[in-house]
Amino acid sequence: MASSRSTQDAGIEVHDGPATTEITGQLIRIWAEGNPGGDPEYRKSLALRHTACDGFRCFTATSDSEIAGYAYGMYNGQGTGLNEPGNVRSVGSHDLLSEWTSKGAPENPWISPDWRPAFDIAEVQVLAACRRRRIGRRLVREICHSVPDDEPVVLTVEPDNTGARLLYQQAGFRDLMGFPITSIYLPMNPQVLMGLRHARDAGAAGGEE
Repeated sequence: MASSRSTQDAGIEVHDGPATTEITGQLIRIWAEGNPGGDPEYRKSLALRHTACDGFRCFTATSDSEIAGYAYGMYNGQGTGLNEPGNVRSVGSHDLLSEWTSKGAPENPWISPDWRPAFDIAEVQVLAACRRRRIGRRLVREICHSVPDDEPVVLTVEPDNTGARLLYQQAGFRDLMGFPITSIYLPMNPQVLMGLRHARDAGAAGGEE
């Protein structure tokens, strides 16, 4: 099921899991443009797994009759990127939360376990030709505002992706750890784990998107 509304010069449409499976090919083409060294077929299979997760929803921005950008997320996404041992290509925020949360002493560097149920924004992508039009920031705001007000929201970003980090920071997200963290499954792939304590606090994100 999908619903739509207009936001400035781009139409925003909301899709549930089944509706997103029908447009996954279009979304992956956008992802592939921004990730030229990636594996589109694997990413498509991962996205399809995500559509089956609890509370999945996807927001797309349409400009000039084509999808210019999208953001999607879900609850309980841990394990969706885990293949057989030695062939793990992707871990998400829920995987990192499972590894880095603890009920131990407050002086340890781990994250509070109350972040574990957070809604995870798993992907935000915008076509290069459509950037600098604030599409990314509107998508982040829309997906945050689709989450119950009091719930936390999390996401991961690569440490060198300064544009995305700025966008999320201006939306209210803060680093949950003082340093990039890795998963035991992908020890060579550090990620910055960011969180927004209450979904209602998502502001008008900035950045070039």
